Amino acid sequence: AAALAKLCGAALAGDFHGDVFVGAVVVSPTTTNVSFGLGQLDPGARWLKEAPGENAAYARAMRDFRTAVDAKQKNMSDAARFAIASDWQNGRLDVEKLSGNDVPSTTDTAMTCTDGLDTYFQSLADNKPVFVKKFENDPTRGNGLCLSRGVTKGETLWAEAPLVSAQTFENAKVTMACAWCHRSVGTIDAGLDLASGRVGSVFEAATQSMRQTDGVASGDGPNNAEDNLKKKSETTVSTLPGFEVCSEIPAITPCRHRVSRGCATLYCGDECLVQHARKGHDVACCGSGGTAFGAEPSTSTSTENQPAERLAVAAAAAFRRDCGHHDNLVLVTEIVGHIADRLVCGDDWLDATKQF
Repeated sequence: AAALAKLCGAALAGDFHGDVFVGAVVVSPTTTNVSFGLGQLDPGARWLKEAPGENAAYARAMRDFRTAVDAKQKNMSDAARFAIASDWQNGRLDVEKLSGNDVPSTTDTAMTCTDGLDTYFQSLADNKPVFVKKFENDPTRGNGLCLSRGVTKGETLWAEAPLVSAQTFENAKVTMACAWCHRSVGTIDAGLDLASGRVGSVFEAATQSMRQTDGVASGDGPNNAEDNLKKKSETTVSTLPGFEVCSEIPAITPCRHRVSRGCATLYCGDECLVQHARKGHDVACCGSGGTAFGAEPSTSTSTENQPAERLAVAAAAAFRRDCGHHDNLVLVTEIVGHIADRLVCGDDWLDATKQF
C-alpha cells in the first residue's frame, strides 16, 4: 500500500501500519466506485502513470481555494469574527451583524438549540432501563446513555425512528423499494430479474411488475392517474413455487411523474407517495441518469412543453446526474424538505428545525 501511494505522488516519511483499504473510483460522468483487477496495481498501469500529475493539479487547486478563503476572512475585523463565533457557539447567530438588516438577534439559524431535548429524551426512555446524561465536564462527548437498573439479554434499551432516511445510490439501482418507508415493493419475479441483471433498470423492472399485477400506469395526467392506481391488486404474485410467504409485499405505486418525466421512484402506496412529495422529492424527480423526460409514450395531456415544468425537470436532472451518487447530499435534501414542510404547516423556525 505504501508503494502504491508513493507511485501516486504521496510524500510518505515511512510505511503504513495496520489494515489499508484500496478502492477505485471514476469521476466522469459522475464520481462512483468501480471494480478493478490486480493488473491495475502494476507500476506500469496507465492510471498510475497519470496519478502524480493529476494529484499535483488537485493540490494546486486546493491551495488556491484556501488562499481565496483566507483572503476573504482577513477582510473581516477580529471583533466581528469573535462575535459571530460566539453567537454560533451559543446557538444564536446574530443575522443583523452579518447583513445590517433589522433582524432580531434571537433568530436561531445555527440549529444548535437544545430546547425541548430533555422532554424528547424522557419520552423515549419511559419504561426503559436507561436515562440520558450530558457529560458536563467534557463537551466533546455530548450526551450519553446510562443504565438505571440491570438488564437482561435481548432487552430493548432504546428505540428511535430515523430523522431522515434514503436508499444509497448503489442500492437504489438494483432494488425495488418504497422511496419513503423503504419496504420492498413489486412482484418477486421482477425483483429477481432486476437482481440477476435480466432487466437493466428499476424502471424496466417496475414496468414488468405492474403488468403482472394489471396496474400499468399509462399516463400521469388528471384523466387516468387515479384509475391506474385503482387497478392495482393489493398483493403481488410469483410464478416460482415457495414464495407464498411474500404475498404481503405491496404492489407498486409509481411516481406521479413516471410518464412525463421518466421518474423511476417507487412507493408502497399513496400515503408514502404524498409524504415524499411534500418533503422534497421533486428535487430529484426525473429519469434515471439525469434524463429529462419519460421512456413511455403518454396519452394524457403532457406538461413537458411548459417552461416552468421544463426548468423544474432540468434542475432535477442536474441534481440526480451530478449529486445523486452523494448519499449525504440526498439526505440533506430530505432534511430541507422536512423543514420546509413544517414551516408550511405553521411552525416557526425553532420548532421546524428542533429535531435536527
